[in-house]
Amino acid sequence: MGEEVTPQQRAVLEQFDQKRSKKQKEAKGRKASRLTGCARTSPAGELEFLEREMTQRSVALEEHKRVLQQMSGLDASRRALQNVAGVLVPRTVGDATAELQTRVQVISSQLSDLASQHKAKADALRAFMAEHNLRITADPQFSAVQRDLASAPS
Repeated sequence: MGEEVTPQQRAVLEQFDQKRSKKQKEAKGRKASRLTGCARTSPAGELEFLEREMTQRSVALEEHKRVLQQMSGLDASRRALQNVAGVLVPRTVGDATAELQTRVQVISSQLSDLASQHKAKADALRAFMAEHNLRITADPQFSAVQRDLASAPS
């Protein structure tokens, strides 16, 4: 029952273990760098993240509104194909319109939530900078953020 492991087999097993542990360490390093190197760790990075999210939501909102506008003149019982996760699903215009209106409401509420979060973060950053008499002038990215904060309504 007890099979002997030859030195050659032992060497192969050791190489396999070394490669596996090296890959695990690299994966942990990538995960840690994603968490610590994230642009959201700084207040300015959080503002940029919120701005990107707001931009994405506003583009989606405009697209949905444009589709609703195109479908407004059509008969509600007319057959339509809707793209759901890359698959065309047969629906009626009335069903698709109702779903799109619901999505527009959801996206609008998400957009207003993101705008309020952005305003709160910007106010907090502005207050912190004023409290500690901070001015950022060396980095053009941060001076643009500071300029945006100064021009934002209080």
